[in-house]
Amino acid sequence: MARPSRSWVRKTYTISPEVEKAIAIRAAEQGIPPGTVVDIIVWNALVKPDVAQLKRGESSDEQLERIFAEDVLTHIGLKGGIDALADSMNLGDDERTNRRMVQALVSRWRTTRLIDKDHQEALLAALDGKSWLSTLQVNDLVDGKWFLPE
Repeated sequence: MARPSRSWVRKTYTISPEVEKAIAIRAAEQGIPPGTVVDIIVWNALVKPDVAQLKRGESSDEQLERIFAEDVLTHIGLKGGIDALADSMNLGDDERTNRRMVQALVSRWRTTRLIDKDHQEALLAALDGKSWLSTLQVNDLVDGKWFLPE
């Protein structure tokens, strides 16, 4: 499922805790994609579901996608993550082009924290389910169909 494009504007602000909380609530309500330092702080401090919330199954689709993105980006950041991904994804005509395209794709994921459905199943295969399982799988939050494109 294609996502709408995002237009990011770089600005510097000093915000109060009250404003930070208001931003977090609004972003969660609207499913606004992350991509800024403020968003990452807000996610970790205020929006990210805790273990009790996860077990109750109250997470929205946006939260589940964010959890998956954070897990993937952490794993890709480990030694050999990009190589494993480039070896299994075929985005370019030759090896160098493919690697550059994979790196560009990962860079976009890091900025937006959005990983489209077309890549989620491929990521699970590329990152080897035996050595890495996403939080979604460990906590049995979704079934296998969740990772398939609609």
